[in-house]
Amino acid sequence: MSVSSNIAERQGRLIRSEFLHFLGLARGSLLELETQPSIALKLGHLHEEALVKLDQESYQVLGLINRLLDSLRKPEVVASPAKLVEPLETLATLKL
Repeated sequence: MSVSSNIAERQGRLIRSEFLHFLGLARGSLLELETQPSIALKLGHLHEEALVKLDQESYQVLGLINRLLDSLRKPEVVASPAKLVEPLETLATLKL
């Protein structure tokens, strides 16, 4: 939830530098979140299959965030809310 909340909070302000900053925070939250299932597996609270599925979904979200960061870092690209809707909708549909 922290990942999508960070992205949504700054997208609404439409200030590119802030949005980039909070995409970075969302990326950090996602990487932090990736450790939790591993710990749950070691403690016996999670099955290996669930860990694999969570890792795959996390990798997908990380790819979306990285591509969005890359596209916004290009000086010739102007971020518009319409162009950001699809990646954000995709993030919202993934269940982490």
